[in-house]
Amino acid sequence: MKKLFAYDIVRYTTVGIANTLVIFGLFFLCNELLGAGAIWSNRVGYAGGLISNFTLNKHWTFKTHKYNFLEIVLFLISFAVSYIVQFLIFRLLMDSLGWRDGVSALLAYPLYGLIFYFLCKYMVFTARADAQA
Repeated sequence: MKKLFAYDIVRYTTVGIANTLVIFGLFFLCNELLGAGAIWSNRVGYAGGLISNFTLNKHWTFKTHKYNFLEIVLFLISFAVSYIVQFLIFRLLMDSLGWRDGVSALLAYPLYGLIFYFLCKYMVFTARADAQA
C-alpha cells in the first residue's frame, strides 16, 4: 500500500509539474504579453490546464480508463474546490500582503495541487468510477 501511494505521488507530481508549466505559461502569456491582468490570466491558466490535468491523471496517474458522467462531475467539483482555495490565497497574498502577482501565483499553485490530489485519489478516480462506467 505504501509503495502504491508513493508511485501515485511520483506520477501525480510529474503531471502536476507539467500542468504547472501549462498554467503558469498561460498566466505569463496573458498577463505579461497580452496585458489581460492577473485575475483573468489566472483563470485562463487554470482553464488551459484543466483538460490536460484530467486526461493525464485519469490514464497515467490513477489508471482508470472508462469514462462516466459521475467521474467528470466529481472531477469538476474537485477542481472547483481546489481552485477556489488557491484563488483565495492568491488574492490574500496580492491584496493583503502586497506581493507581486507572479510570486503570489507561484506560491498559491502548490496548495491547489495538494488539495486536488487527495480529492482525485479518494473521490474521483477510484475503482468505483471504472465499475460504474
